[in-house]
Amino acid sequence: MKSPLQCVVHGAGTDWQAICLDLDIAAQATSLDDVTRILREAVRSYIYDAMAQDPAARDVLCSRSVPLHVRAAWVSRSFVAKWFGRCLSSGGQETALSFAIELPASTASSTRSS
Repeated sequence: MKSPLQCVVHGAGTDWQAICLDLDIAAQATSLDDVTRILREAVRSYIYDAMAQDPAARDVLCSRSVPLHVRAAWVSRSFVAKWFGRCLSSGGQETALSFAIELPASTASSTRSS
């Protein structure tokens, strides 16, 4: 599994969604801080559970990612938001950001690269 995991968040006001593009895990919350925290917790919990599986199952669980069209849509949202200079204090405008989730070295090295 590659580290860091690529994640994106999109939203405005009290409607926020985030997704880990490398594991196809999503979260929804009412604030940017909450949605990133919830996604980080979900990813860590998923990886912890996956690491408890036998090697064959672990490889399958740790190598799933979002379909290419979903990845392209999220990446383009992030690009457009950065291109047009939207920021978090933009008065309720939608914001798209990317962030990474670092994995502990033991976790990243315990699975094959996808």
